[in-house]
Amino acid sequence: MDSNSVLLSYGENIQIPENKSKINLKINLIHPKNFHHSINFQDIYQKKSEKLIDKGDELSLMMKQKLGLNETTNELTMITQVIKFGRICFDQSSQIKSQTPFLEPFHSTKSSRISLNISELQNYSLFPGQTVCVQGTQNETEIIAKEIITGIFPEKNNQMNPKEINNCSLKIFSVHGPYSFSNNLEFSSLKKLENLIKEDQPNVVILMGPFIDSNNKTIDIQSQNFHLIFQQNFGSFIANIDAHCRSKGIQFPYFIFVPSLDDLVSQNWFFPQPPLKFIDLFEQNSMMNHLDSFIYFFPNPCVLNINGITIAISPEDILFNLKRYEVVKKNQNEDSMGRLVHYLLNQQSFFPLFPIPDNLPIDISNYSLFSLPILPDIFLFGSKFIYFIKEIGNVLAINHGHLTLGESFGNFAKIQISPNFNLIKKEDEPIFKRIKVEIYKI
Repeated sequence: MDSNSVLLSYGENIQIPENKSKINLKINLIHPKNFHHSINFQDIYQKKSEKLIDKGDELSLMMKQKLGLNETTNELTMITQVIKFGRICFDQSSQIKSQTPFLEPFHSTKSSRISLNISELQNYSLFPGQTVCVQGTQNETEIIAKEIITGIFPEKNNQMNPKEINNCSLKIFSVHGPYSFSNNLEFSSLKKLENLIKEDQPNVVILMGPFIDSNNKTIDIQSQNFHLIFQQNFGSFIANIDAHCRSKGIQFPYFIFVPSLDDLVSQNWFFPQPPLKFIDLFEQNSMMNHLDSFIYFFPNPCVLNINGITIAISPEDILFNLKRYEVVKKNQNEDSMGRLVHYLLNQQSFFPLFPIPDNLPIDISNYSLFSLPILPDIFLFGSKFIYFIKEIGNVLAINHGHLTLGESFGNFAKIQISPNFNLIKKEDEPIFKRIKVEIYKI
């Protein structure tokens, strides 16, 4: 595939009117509102189950209310019709796909975990840690499942001020690092991105880490100043775009930085991650001071409001991990990538998998910081899976991959959103009906 080409497009027939004047953008962090994250290793390694029980109990209560179902609580003396809430678990996570799943109740019930017989189900999709509602028959040794309800979507953001809803066209670039080839620190991909921003003039540029990739082969962790490398390269990147905008009399774009676990400029390598700090990264570049109102730093993961559009951002590749641990009996034409995104929405979490795989530094004690309490309009991913654009319910899920793939150039997404002219209507039409997306190879 040639560089500077469109790999995948969506909404080609949607007309995006041009803005005839500069626009005022409002960018707010919806979730997590207050990121007070301190690493407590005792919490991480000893209190995982307690925190997960709280999470599951909360979701199961929401399911009971939404579905109008009451859990069966009576003692069993024979085969009985039951409705049970709990989480899916297995004995050995390394051999999940060949095991019988168990349903483990939350602490609000007194029963112990029980084997889950799923042989009568026509299709299912399960993974460890998943909160579910099982309907079926139970004997002394197992529940024979007739139906499994695998969570519910979160509610939309109903507290939106009508004045914040986008009444102008909006162009967003979404980019996932690395920004340099794995065999050097020349930031060739970042330089190509700079030229594309100058050419296309997006209103918002979302930059996900890693900004300085810990997997880069030339990194010397002992002697290199990673903040200085960031300042020199990303500082020049933004300053060059600023100079271009000034010379052309055009509006400077808003930049959003979200770190990743592979970031050497982050002070925290546990998920969820606090935001990077402007003063730490640009303090030595006086030319950046007048731009601080255009530059935002948000945590990993996060949910944002950009002029009334709700955007969820997930730099970590949870889709890949969910795929490794799921147990599926599916219809022949079922969409596997859509199913993985569905897990996150149904479980209302950016990382619903439990137990946590040993190679992932996840702080489950701060699970509320990576919950997904609001239904996004757009869900952005940078997964190693093949790029995709999918409608999941009323959510547009976009996996644009990485800007750099080893020693090759990669991809990013161009997202254009048509204005919402229905400001008086209480219920807005789904965002995907007025959006155009291109997965673009640099």
